[in-house]
Amino acid sequence: MKYKEFDEWITEMSGEHASDDYWYDVGVTDATMLLEKFSEFDWELFSKHIIDKPLEWQKRVIYCFEEENDIREISIVL
Repeated sequence: MKYKEFDEWITEMSGEHASDDYWYDVGVTDATMLLEKFSEFDWELFSKHIIDKPLEWQKRVIYCFEEENDIREISIVL
């Protein structure tokens, strides 16, 4: 299950001690690669739990989304 790994990574990257420079240089690439490996089950978990996450976590996630207009990403943003 990649959702758990993704959740932990975004949590680490959006915490108090997270470096914005590291996020934009490396972290977003790693997070995007994890999203690419999501199963349909991972997407379901993701969409159910994003609303309960802190705003900074949510912002990091949206930044990871590709510009391919994936319906799953669009529904999460909405």
